[in-house]
Amino acid sequence: MNDSSLGSDRRVRHSISTHQFIAIDSGVWYRETRSMTQTIQFKGWITFEDAMRVERLLIPRKYWSFSGITTIALLAAIAVTVMSIQTSFLFTILFLVITGGFFGTLFWLMHKSSLKAKRKHYNRNLIERSGTLTADEIAVTTDHTKTELKWDFFDKVIITDNLVLVAKDKDYMAFAPHMFSTQQEWESCKALVSGREKKPQADRVYGSSEADESRRMK
Repeated sequence: MNDSSLGSDRRVRHSISTHQFIAIDSGVWYRETRSMTQTIQFKGWITFEDAMRVERLLIPRKYWSFSGITTIALLAAIAVTVMSIQTSFLFTILFLVITGGFFGTLFWLMHKSSLKAKRKHYNRNLIERSGTLTADEIAVTTDHTKTELKWDFFDKVIITDNLVLVAKDKDYMAFAPHMFSTQQEWESCKALVSGREKKPQADRVYGSSEADESRRMK
């Protein structure tokens, strides 16, 4: 093969390589541009159960409550009173177990009643709303108002399989699969939120265990 053939072959390969690069680069640019201009629509609210999960995620968990401390103090006082009456140790233990079970059942019933009242209040106060997610902001529309929230307002991102949450202190916006018309839009929502550039102090939490959340609800 002569030098002219080699030169021609190199030019052809260079030309093909250049066109391939341009085609690939154009495809990347197209996808990035499409992602930046993508508008994702949502409608409705998260469920009451999801709202309780959000509350637990945003508010630090209290290991000691006023009712718990009161119950322990009351049981201790009862134990001292029973033991001061010349009774057997076994009777005292049995009495405390029964009393503790009674108070435990009472507090459980009160907790269930409180949850029922909260659920009723939450569902009663829901209003019709819809909105869109874009690379710049969250836009929420109701019958009387329209609110636009820039992503920079939020400093916390929490993403699980069935919940997407952006928050600042106790203010938040949360999204669930049923708020989107297709599974693809839900996945796009998760991708959009997870891809947001956050402030240095932003808190990112990914893949929170559903089992852990279920235990917290109980």
